[in-house]
Amino acid sequence: MAEDNLGQTLDWDATIVDFEDGGGDFDPVKPGEYEFEVEGVERGQYNGGPKMGPCPMAKVRVRLLDAERKAVVFTNFYMNSKVAWRISDFFKSVGMRERDADSHVPLKCDWPGTIGRHGRCKVTTRTYNGKIYNEVERWLKPPVDDAPFVGPAPSYDMQVAAAKVQAVFPGTKVTSVPKAGEF
Repeated sequence: MAEDNLGQTLDWDATIVDFEDGGGDFDPVKPGEYEFEVEGVERGQYNGGPKMGPCPMAKVRVRLLDAERKAVVFTNFYMNSKVAWRISDFFKSVGMRERDADSHVPLKCDWPGTIGRHGRCKVTTRTYNGKIYNEVERWLKPPVDDAPFVGPAPSYDMQVAAAKVQAVFPGTKVTSVPKAGEF
């Protein structure tokens, strides 16, 4: 029984696992500004549409840390020049691009390096097929008094994180991440 985006078929006599919070991580939270931690990044492909051609995309999963309950938001970053500003804003938010970097300064996107990083974002809601979802409206720059901003060290074991990164991005070399206070 292979599990995919459609779920897993259960037998009538199956033993099931009730996931923590009954899947409540995906119920929308109130719109507002939240601190987040990047939990995961996956490679994907956008097939194109009337406003943008086909391109690779990074599927990013962030956990909202200061919401009234556990919450996860998924965001797709299209690797297209039309929306490069959004990618730049995300990297500024997690401290991997200078806060006031000129838009003409090239940015090397280190997607695996974002895992475990923290930042702030403005979350809103949208309705799709009658269901309400959260989405990130804006990735917020770190405060000026915190510059230069370096997000805190990942909140989980680096070896586990490295294995996850290498599973998604084979051949990627993962180096150590500074511990709190080593900036």
